[in-house]
Amino acid sequence: MLRSVFYDIISPKGIVMATKYDFLKAIQKIHDIEYENFEFMQDTKNWCFVRATDVLPIKTPDGKMILQTELQGKNYLSGSRPSIHMTLNHVVQSHSLGNWDSKPYVILMPYNDIIAKNGNPDSLSTIDSYFIPDPNRGLELPTSTYIIRPSQSNDSLYTISEHEATYKTDNFTDDEIETILNMLPPHKRYEYEKLMNADLTQQEIKILLNNDKRLTQAYEKSSNKKEFIRGLLEEDRFIILTQFLRDAVVKLAMKKNNFNYLNHPGNAEQFVQNIATSQNIDSLGHSGKPEYVMECMAQQTFKILDDLEKLGTDVDTIFDHLTHKKSGIVVDGFDDQQYDLILKNIKYKNHYINFYNFYEKILQDKEDEAFYAEYGTIEKYNKNLASAFKKYCANMSNKYEQWFKKMKQSGKYKMLQEKIQNYETNRYITLQNQALEK
Repeated sequence: MLRSVFYDIISPKGIVMATKYDFLKAIQKIHDIEYENFEFMQDTKNWCFVRATDVLPIKTPDGKMILQTELQGKNYLSGSRPSIHMTLNHVVQSHSLGNWDSKPYVILMPYNDIIAKNGNPDSLSTIDSYFIPDPNRGLELPTSTYIIRPSQSNDSLYTISEHEATYKTDNFTDDEIETILNMLPPHKRYEYEKLMNADLTQQEIKILLNNDKRLTQAYEKSSNKKEFIRGLLEEDRFIILTQFLRDAVVKLAMKKNNFNYLNHPGNAEQFVQNIATSQNIDSLGHSGKPEYVMECMAQQTFKILDDLEKLGTDVDTIFDHLTHKKSGIVVDGFDDQQYDLILKNIKYKNHYINFYNFYEKILQDKEDEAFYAEYGTIEKYNKNLASAFKKYCANMSNKYEQWFKKMKQSGKYKMLQEKIQNYETNRYITLQNQALEK
């Protein structure tokens, strides 16, 4: 097993092309697997939910500590998620779909204590567990909850107290930087030193420049490219150190609360899967679920309505946008269906759209009747999900109605309606002709 771990990291580049960082990472992983005991994950008393976030829990008048969903926190006026996501015994690792490195707060929640307050999670795994709480309440946190937050003073590099830990975020002294680096595993320290020395590959430089034309031109014109990159990295040095320090303090805080940290959560997944199965808890993750589909649709709907609001009342501009002409918009799937929904409602002069019913119909169709056969409605699938989206969809329906009224008051609605009616008629004729040709 250890040999396969080594070659999994080294072989993609080959022994000759592998860097010092690759070898350090491989050695560190082998060390972790060899000495990390995953068997503690067989008992839920050793589990700790970890959530990296930019929002702290709120306190209710009766003294309860509540973690709100994204939708709750934004009063169902924006956002999309009715769920609260977390990991087990480690800080979430950033990937192509999300980055949590800069989230200032990390909340530790003992598993057994939080399910005693809220019941089982809606999905359970080491890398992505979540609850869909009652939208009128939120997720109630136990008194054993522990919070890691930025320090409000620069007196100490970090503090570990009874109920919370703090960490410094700027103005690090040389000694403090060395302390942070000594808290890191060897491959992470090497990663930092490599960055600070601007010892980057062309691909890494491209990522750093982030397709910024002005920055890229300045880099290409610079006489000393390495110094140019070093200067860019110097600006972010404290940000990088803060991220390292936050995660190191999380490990110390977990140790203080008698929880082991999972350096390689995937290796403990089977223990979690076994318990999830024995307690009839879903463990298939978030992607593809009804809640995920509705989140995606809600994000798209809000974007479409937001764009309509910003476009003003110019008929040609709105028409081009809704029909994707001259706008550069590439749409497919649910996004395309939502544009069609709005076009249809303008065509028939409907001032109100029931987005909730629209989502439910798409969900039933998407699941090839499996969803409909088992549940029939979102309400039967998950009452909290249904309740959260009814609130959100009501606000989106109001948003569309306000736009409709604005267009009517401008005297331009009829012009837009006629233009869309002609467009829809021509599109129907084109589709009919294409069908006949086949």
